[in-house]
Amino acid sequence: MGCTFAQGYGIARPMPPGSLPAWLQHYEIPEEWKISASVPISPRDAQVQLLRLESSHWMERVKKSLLANDESDLHWPIMLKEKCHCGRWTEHARQDNEFDPEWLNRLEHAHEELHRIGNELMHLHQAGEINPARSGVDRLRTAYQAVEELLDQIPDR
Repeated sequence: MGCTFAQGYGIARPMPPGSLPAWLQHYEIPEEWKISASVPISPRDAQVQLLRLESSHWMERVKKSLLANDESDLHWPIMLKEKCHCGRWTEHARQDNEFDPEWLNRLEHAHEELHRIGNELMHLHQAGEINPARSGVDRLRTAYQAVEELLDQIPDR
């Protein structure tokens, strides 16, 4: 299909090597993947789609950790804005000069706000202030939507 990136759990759960031949024989590619494979995508658009996916996973992990009922369910993502995928992506995009600098600035500010709220809620949660941390999920979602909206509005370079 020309796929450059794939997430294992999106395709199949881990399996013993001996199970792979039978799995391959019966595996059917989802129809939406076939459709997606037939549409050419530029490397720039692929970068943005990957950023969108990574940002979505970051948001889901923070939300799940905030709503977790058990310590073993806590799986915080990278909470340092400079080290998470979006922070590193923004830095590389700025260096590569492929995206409008003003748009990158707006994305960076929205990303910083997302992390500010996420870290505030994580610290509340870690301090045992579970209900106040959980009550901030809507603020976090709003900040995430601002990042998503910017990803929908990428200007041509």
